[in-house]
Amino acid sequence: MEPAAWAVRLDYGSLSDSFVGSVRLLLNADHPAAEALLETSGDRAAILHSVLRIDVARQLIGTVAADEFLDLDDADPIALDDGSLRAGLESIAATFLSMDLASAIEMARQDPSRFERNLQVGFEFLMEATQ
Repeated sequence: MEPAAWAVRLDYGSLSDSFVGSVRLLLNADHPAAEALLETSGDRAAILHSVLRIDVARQLIGTVAADEFLDLDDADPIALDDGSLRAGLESIAATFLSMDLASAIEMARQDPSRFERNLQVGFEFLMEATQ
């Protein structure tokens, strides 16, 4: 792995695939921020967690948005109530962007700057660090 603090890997064949089986967050133990990323309290940890959360959401939705073969109708409707990738992404979009996954993907594709701004607002980006 490059000397980045973390990497997000999304490996899926369908949005009906398991979220837990499709998503991996890899922390680079050799990175200077690794120890702080594992901390649960403190100013430094709050800032890093804020950056990490928004980056993971950006990468997950961005990866799916960049999938030219993506068919949102391909996912099993029952999968929306279980641990599927679709259910996880729908939850992220609803909780932090106040929209469904299809709308989040459309925004990421058509207006990336607006998508970024909405992520910052939805995740209350860096708000913990200023309190």
